[in-house]
Amino acid sequence: MIKHTFAIRFIRQAAALIGRTDFDVYFDEVISAGLPESGDENVFRKIFSDLQYADVGISAQNRSRENDAASA
Repeated sequence: MIKHTFAIRFIRQAAALIGRTDFDVYFDEVISAGLPESGDENVFRKIFSDLQYADVGISAQNRSRENDAASA
C-alpha cells in the first residue's frame, strides 16, 4: 500500500479537484478500490477515473512528475 501520508495528501488533492467535500468518505472509497487486487495502481486508477469523470485534465507526464515530487 502506498505510504500513508502520500495517500492522504494525494487523495485530498483529488477530492478538492473534483469538488468532493466529504474527504473521509472519498478516502474510504479510494482505498476500497485498491482492495480487490494488491497494488497501488488500482488506487491511482480510481482517482484518475474520478478526475476524468469530473472533467479535470491531467496528463501522464503530470502524473509522473507529481508522483516523483511526492515521493521525494
